[in-house]
Amino acid sequence: MSLQKTREFILSEKLVSLKDKVWVMDANKEKLGYFMGKLIKIGNTYRLRDLQDEENPILTVHEKVVSLRATYTFYKGGEKEDDKFIGKLKRKLAAIKPSYWFEDPGENKLFTMKGSLFALNIKF
Repeated sequence: MSLQKTREFILSEKLVSLKDKVWVMDANKEKLGYFMGKLIKIGNTYRLRDLQDEENPILTVHEKVVSLRATYTFYKGGEKEDDKFIGKLKRKLAAIKPSYWFEDPGENKLFTMKGSLFALNIKF
């Protein structure tokens, strides 16, 4: 099954690594794709790649460098171009448990994610 046809994902990331690489797997833990970051970074740009077509990124996620809240900007494809802008994922400023929300280009909240210390659950 391809990454773009899957609706349930498991993300697997090593706690300690020199290069950020997050595997994207289906419910059966079959690897479908991955996000890859850079070794040296000031703010990071991750590109989601399908294992069936590693040359063409599906999604680009850019981490904001200087900010009070963690903010990630999403673009369709492999480049950070205004016409490919999908929306932003933002983290709540002060929370014991992680809490995020996703905004479309018009700054409308589409969904939230709330978690415990060990997992995030998405609520649409």
